[in-house]
Amino acid sequence: MKRLFIVLSTAFLPLSCCVDMPETIEAVFVGVSPMTVVKSAGDDDSATQRLDLFVFRTSDGYLEARASAESDAPLSITLSRGKQMSWFMFANAPEGYFPTVTNLDQLMDRTVLLEEGPTMHAKGDTVFMDSGTTVKAMLKRYACKVGIGDISIAWADALPCRVRKAVLLNVQGSAPLSGEPADLDLRYNCGVVQDLGEPLDGMLAASPEVVIDDSAPVRLDIGLTCMPNPSDGDSYGLPWQARRTRVGLCLNVFGEDNWYPIDLPPMEGNRFYRVESIVIKGPGAVAADLPPDRVSADYIIHVQEWTESDTTVDFDDRQ
Repeated sequence: MKRLFIVLSTAFLPLSCCVDMPETIEAVFVGVSPMTVVKSAGDDDSATQRLDLFVFRTSDGYLEARASAESDAPLSITLSRGKQMSWFMFANAPEGYFPTVTNLDQLMDRTVLLEEGPTMHAKGDTVFMDSGTTVKAMLKRYACKVGIGDISIAWADALPCRVRKAVLLNVQGSAPLSGEPADLDLRYNCGVVQDLGEPLDGMLAASPEVVIDDSAPVRLDIGLTCMPNPSDGDSYGLPWQARRTRVGLCLNVFGEDNWYPIDLPPMEGNRFYRVESIVIKGPGAVAADLPPDRVSADYIIHVQEWTESDTTVDFDDRQ
């Protein structure tokens, strides 16, 4: 008797499951404001009232997406997954300041103006892979702050005298949106002190009218605001040339104005330039854009990031 054994063979093949990754993801951008060194009387120049975000494909420079908000709330934006993006965030730019743009070059052709207030910016390059990715954009100011601290008189014949005015000269009127310092055509107080009207007069000049009776140092506590200026040339150069930004300090001595120049170093945005330990040693010039006949004042300039907290100096933007 023959028995027939039939072996049934069942092959178990692995189940291949291909899950397609999403082509787009949702990213969240948060604008992080810097700490403030100087608070103006009427406003906090580190506060964020508006945000504008632009994201471009790094490969070709074309716009991927943009978003805006009338607040400092996080901005959610849809982006292509796995592609490197160049992004730019602007805080406190005037509404309608940015036209319709299709590529990065069109955006970078614009500049931010000094009178437009405490505009800030951040930029970066990121490859976005996962939805929910959060980017913290560390905002920096385009402008610089210039503080004028203590002054003393080592010119005995000048006492008593009065500090009438402090003015910024050779000031650039705008800065590139890229944030890179550049010599541009628009300048204020280049050659003469101009009557610019508000808000520029309040940003570029102060009239403390402080009386100095003796040789003891007196605090001026003056705060002024200007755009970065990369020039390291002659601050008394021809008006159409790039000129170093300069502080002009005016003292009235027995009815006559004496001007004292303080040349600032090449200036970068988001920096705080503190002029301290000013010592007046003799007569100054008769006008703001004329150099004195001899060195008639000593001073010290401290440079720090505007985001650094400074508890020893309280410049209050007095007019």
